[in-house]
This record gives sequence, C-alpha cells and structure tokens, in this order.
Amino acid sequence: MDGKKKQFRSLDEIQRRNYMRRFLINVLLVLLIAVPSISSALEAGERAPDFEAPSTHGNVILSGFQGKNHVVLALYYADFTPV
Repeated sequence: MDGKKKQFRSLDEIQRRNYMRRFLINVLLVLLIAVPSISSALEAGERAPDFEAPSTHGNVILSGFQGKNHVVLALYYADFTPV
C-alpha cells in the first residue's frame, strides 16, 4: 500500500464535523437575515415612520401624538404566543 495507511474517521469525528457545518451554515443565515434589519434600525433622535396600529382603545396613529405627548414604543412580540 505504498507505505500509506487508509485513514478511517470515527463516527464521533464525522458527527462533530457535520455539527460544525450545520452550525456555521446557521450562523451565516442569521447574519444574512439580521444585518439588513440592523442597518435599517432608527438611531437616537431620528423620527419614526408614521404608522397605524390596533390597540385596546381602537386604532392608534403615531402622527396623532405629534406635538402633544412623548411616545414610548414597547413591543412584546411573545405575548399571547404558546411557549
């Protein structure tokens, strides 16, 4: 065999390599999705785009508060979702 030994990989080594490949692919996918949304985030002092949203008091339009009150937007994306 020309002095060369065949290298057999153990099952653990194959599983580790597959895990690392999947991990790196997932990291790349997250970066591809997250980076554009991070770059479009508002900076401090920047005006928020006008929007309309449902509330317990009917529909609320952001521009309706202009010049009247300060507005704090708090988003709870996990409310009313199963855990």
